[in-house]
Amino acid sequence: MTEEAPRDIGISVRSAGDEVSVLSGGERQAIAIGRTMHFGGKLLILDEPTSALSVHETNKVLGYIDEARRRGLAVMFITHNLYYVYPVADGIIVLEHGRKVGDFRKEETCVEDLVQIVAHGIVRTRQAPAAMGGKNPVEPGS
Repeated sequence: MTEEAPRDIGISVRSAGDEVSVLSGGERQAIAIGRTMHFGGKLLILDEPTSALSVHETNKVLGYIDEARRRGLAVMFITHNLYYVYPVADGIIVLEHGRKVGDFRKEETCVEDLVQIVAHGIVRTRQAPAAMGGKNPVEPGS
């Protein structure tokens, strides 16, 4: 079961006999995602799951996140890197100092607009007025 459970959900690690403490950062994230999926979790909360990972490990973790989402697991992916979250997201909420400044369906915006919102606090998307309750642009502190 130790080897089959992760493999059944598309996760691979070097050896099922290794202690988690000796695994790479990407393998640790894979185990966390796999455990949630295997034990029937409904929500997976990941806070900066790709920080300090190599590009290769990051791509693997993003693949695991996408697979978890495709299998019906709700995933909350907290990150500053919009280029990582955008491909695996259905919706994106942008916070500034704990205040929501944007709430978008993926198809309503693009990653470049989201970067502008995060960097400058300005909403520049066509759908922004509806998504923001008619407020456009949103300036920090308004």
